[in-house]
Amino acid sequence: MKYILYIVLLYVFLPFNPYIDLMAILIFFIAFQEDDRFVLLFSFFAGLLIDLYYPVVLGINMLIYIILVQTLIYIKRYIVHSPVVVFAIFMSFYLTKIVIMHLILSAPLVIQSIIITTIVFSPIFILLNRLFYKRWIKI
Repeated sequence: MKYILYIVLLYVFLPFNPYIDLMAILIFFIAFQEDDRFVLLFSFFAGLLIDLYYPVVLGINMLIYIILVQTLIYIKRYIVHSPVVVFAIFMSFYLTKIVIMHLILSAPLVIQSIIITTIVFSPIFILLNRLFYKRWIKI
């Protein structure tokens, strides 16, 4: 059931992606909480949807998300899941995504979107934990 809810959230968050990167938060949440194979498949599918919804270069979001998620899968095994560490890892994940997109596509950096995504990450991450696991923080 929660996998269907992930897909629904993917479609709900997609139109808001230029203003606040809810897709990155959702993919990060799923990468930290779910099975490795599902996370890779979901990140591929999310990247494909982003590429189709916002046509830039087909496949670039798929490639970026798969590489970053594979790195997160490796990292999450060796860290303590405290809120500060999770926030720091999200910031490195998100800023790496932004830098790679900026370098490959020469897209302008939208500082307002970066700041808003950074501010709303913790509340959304905590609410997703509450929604899927019935507790505020899953440790």
